[in-house]
Amino acid sequence: DILLSDVDTNTTNASVTEDGTNLIITDSDGNTVDILLSDIDTNTTNVSFTEDGTNLIITDSDGNTVDVPLADIAAEIDTNTTNVSFTEDGTNLIITDSDGNTVDILLSDVDTNTTNVSFTEDGTNLIITDSDGNTVDVPLADIAAEIDTNTTNVSFTEDGTNLIITDSDGNTVDILLSDVDTNTTNASVTEDGTNLIITDSDGNTVDILLSDVDTNTTNVSFTEDGTNLIITDSDGNT
Repeated sequence: DILLSDVDTNTTNASVTEDGTNLIITDSDGNTVDILLSDIDTNTTNVSFTEDGTNLIITDSDGNTVDVPLADIAAEIDTNTTNVSFTEDGTNLIITDSDGNTVDILLSDVDTNTTNVSFTEDGTNLIITDSDGNTVDVPLADIAAEIDTNTTNVSFTEDGTNLIITDSDGNTVDILLSDVDTNTTNASVTEDGTNLIITDSDGNTVDILLSDVDTNTTNVSFTEDGTNLIITDSDGNT
């Protein structure tokens, strides 16, 4: 009797050879299996490529699959490229990357017809929103660096309707004369020992040096109009 436990059926393929007619597989016990080379169909084509997040799965025309780790592919392939040129041939926008690969995009598919619909600012950037809802942020500091906003008013004219203020860049601002309120009254007259301070009804003040105020006049005539005694001084004041 032979115990089944004494029978070792575990063999491995130890060698694969061929003699021009057969593929000869020899196992670890020395047994051989001959397979006609003519019966081996190696003519398959890859029919699909999918990925599961870990592997690239290649399926051939016999339904066999091969899994290739994506990490291995990434290690062998440099996918870091940059766009180095943009050209057009009248039909396509041609983008060429740093590996010399090109992508053609139909010019007719490139929609550049947008309009700026709003300008806002957040204290740091000027935010421009176009008609497609896209936004572009432009730093206010960059705008200020390019634009000279330091102007001075160089002339004031009027055309009967507007006061026209022209600045040193030639820009003009029109202010309706009817909106200019010049009707003020002197609300108080004070002095600080050096100046006579006149404050009007809008709160504006004018300082006049007391030393410039000539109070040295003489009375030059006395008249009466039946009601008042009218005294005229040497400055013509009455």
